[in-house]
Amino acid sequence: MTLQQTRFVPAPPVTPGEFLRDRILVPLGITQDQLAAALQVSRFSVNQIVNGRRSVTADMALRLAKVTSTSSE
Repeated sequence: MTLQQTRFVPAPPVTPGEFLRDRILVPLGITQDQLAAALQVSRFSVNQIVNGRRSVTADMALRLAKVTSTSSE
């Protein structure tokens, strides 16, 4: 009898834009326009975050947390 070892392989890190797209926009059927309106920012700002061209500021993190009912962390 042999013991089989299982090796833990962590998932690759997810960018804020990937998180928004894959866990919020697509599953909930929300457009970038709708998210931008809810956040009271431009669609361009949301698009830049989703496509990894803009980082999430503290202010944007708080807005996202409020709109998505999640933590700003």
